[in-house]
Amino acid sequence: MSGNIYASVFVIECMKTLLLALLVSAASYAADFAGKWSGTADMMRNGENRSSTAVLIFKQTGDKLTGTGGRDEIEQHPLENVKVEGSKLTCEVNDGDTLIKIALEAEGDVMTGEAKAEKDGQSMTVKFNLKRQN
Repeated sequence: MSGNIYASVFVIECMKTLLLALLVSAASYAADFAGKWSGTADMMRNGENRSSTAVLIFKQTGDKLTGTGGRDEIEQHPLENVKVEGSKLTCEVNDGDTLIKIALEAEGDVMTGEAKAEKDGQSMTVKFNLKRQN
């Protein structure tokens, strides 16, 4: 009977160790978004296409990520409700009269994704292709 208790304790300890290892690896999987990202923003508004530059700047403080975004380093708007889940990031930009929702995904030093907004019955979609700058 005591052999079964030791076997049960051993199995429980192994399960705890495995669970801890999974939690640590999941936490370390989160992408590193900190830094400056720049590239292209291809916008489609009411059937019309237009390309522009885009610059996103993220700052990591502890486990909080904040940032700004715009066409260049001078024209920057605060990113709100920044959330990271693994390699995916979502946030919003409020330019005063329009709420823009952004969804991005990072793989190494490349980040892609899109932004969507609606205003006065018109919709806009922006496709991002960004690279991390040193």
